[in-house]
Amino acid sequence: MNLQKLLKDAKRGDFDVVLVDDLSRLSRDLGDIWQLVFNTLPAYQVSVIDCTTTMASNSRGARMTFGAMGLIADGFLQMIREETHRGLEGRALAGFATGGKTFGFKTVPEPNPPNPEKVRKLRVIDQDEASVVPRPKPRGRPHPQRVPRAADHPGRSLDRDPGRHRSQEASAEEQPTRPGHQGRQPAGGPGPLRSQGGR
Repeated sequence: MNLQKLLKDAKRGDFDVVLVDDLSRLSRDLGDIWQLVFNTLPAYQVSVIDCTTTMASNSRGARMTFGAMGLIADGFLQMIREETHRGLEGRALAGFATGGKTFGFKTVPEPNPPNPEKVRKLRVIDQDEASVVPRPKPRGRPHPQRVPRAADHPGRSLDRDPGRHRSQEASAEEQPTRPGHQGRQPAGGPGPLRSQGGR
């Protein structure tokens, strides 16, 4: 039931008791709960009964019990508000829309709606506003270069720099031979050892 309708019916005298399964169903604001339960509804000779505690608002100790329950509901409301604002702030810092009218867009009626009595609103780009909006940078990390596989090139070497080994061999051949150093060995391995006496 709508709260405004409830107050209107209470003022007219249609009932004298309001049953709630939880006090937060009337409101989560501590001030609103106190105003409704102990000021507005009693002025119309209407009491509130909480089904969870089976306590009526006109019973002894109701102000302490209802006040504690209203304080818990209000604390939950404050927590939701803080978490919602934190989430919206994070989206705004990341460059996303946080609701409401977004600059660069406009809403227009749906052309040729299937039901003329229920015309939807479509969001389209406003060319005048979009012309001054900088284009967003691409998100995410760039895709790494694909590493070739042996199955892609059968019978071919997968060395990314084929001239690398040739350049290393050439540079090794150009190095001067130090005294007592025999330099590069032939492909067949080291030759026979010679004695110092020339034998």
